[in-house]
Amino acid sequence: MSSFVARQAWAAVSRTKPSALRVPLKTAPVAFMAAQRRAFSVSTICLERRFSKEHEWVELTGNNYTIGLTKHAASALGDVVYVELPEVGDAFEHEQAFGTVESVKAVSEVFTPIAGEIVEVNEGLNTTPELVSEEPEGDGWLVKFHAEDLKSWDDLLSKEKYDEFVASEEH
Repeated sequence: MSSFVARQAWAAVSRTKPSALRVPLKTAPVAFMAAQRRAFSVSTICLERRFSKEHEWVELTGNNYTIGLTKHAASALGDVVYVELPEVGDAFEHEQAFGTVESVKAVSEVFTPIAGEIVEVNEGLNTTPELVSEEPEGDGWLVKFHAEDLKSWDDLLSKEKYDEFVASEEH
């Protein structure tokens, strides 16, 4: 009998409330939704990439930055066959050579646009150096540095300024 009463009570409630006004059975708590928004807004994902006149790109996250060759440099080098990179813990001054990239066309030094200490090396380049030419601004990154003094960051070029610089070099 209790199930009969429950069915009749439910039928009465569902007739009196339009379906648009019914409360969904599963709702996210407001506090949880606010926390999700806050976590997104303080994300440490790099929102800007800058470029040097030596054709390296740099992404800054906190006091760490990732460096690699630009698409322009990779295109000029051609097929990369060997990459020589420093050891983790090595320190370099601003605009000091820290590695070499060897292609079928040439061997080129790579310079650091910001002084710092190596915290990570792209070990994948030991077995697949062609990533530098195939995905230079992606999986072909070279090293990650830690820097205390980021004054040199302001000297690097925005994407638009770098594109203008490359265009002026080609003429």
